[in-house]
This record gives sequence, C-alpha cells and structure tokens, in this order.
Amino acid sequence: ESSCVFPFKYKGVMYQKCTTHDSSHPWCSVDANYQHGLERWAYCKMSDDVTVPADCVFPFYYRGQRYNECTAVGFILPWCAWDPTYSEGRWSIC
Repeated sequence: ESSCVFPFKYKGVMYQKCTTHDSSHPWCSVDANYQHGLERWAYCKMSDDVTVPADCVFPFYYRGQRYNECTAVGFILPWCAWDPTYSEGRWSIC
C-alpha cells in the first residue's frame, strides 16, 4: 500500500497535506514530485491530514442513522452531509 509523501509538488504548487486539486476526492502524491502519467498517487484516509469541508453539518442523519463526524458508510471514502438530513448531491468528501 502506498503512503502519502509530504510535502509534494503538483503543477508547480507545494502541498503540505492532502488536496482536492483536480479531483473531488482528497488525494496525495506518493512521490515528492508528482509526475503526470505515472499514476503514483493515493486517495487520502481519515488518518491523513485532511481539512473537513466548511459545508459539512454535524450532526447529520443518513438512512436514519445519526453521524457526529465524517463517515464512509455508503461510499468508499469518508464524507459528510451539507444538511441536517442527507439530500442527494449535497455532500462532500472529508
């Protein structure tokens, strides 16, 4: 399993933590200098340094369950709702 490398450089910008640049999911490079085409990157995990999106609302309800933090229930990556009760399309990756 690949691990994030910080800092890393992507398109001339240095990143100190996971980013959503050019992606809707937080990701990181597994090399100090990301090289397009080599596909040496990884999706970030909750344990990685990822900023929770400002649009998140806590607590929120999803399928009748209350969540006080980001959850991976129903999706492969941690996410949060923008409303007190989940509405389709109104959520963010954490």
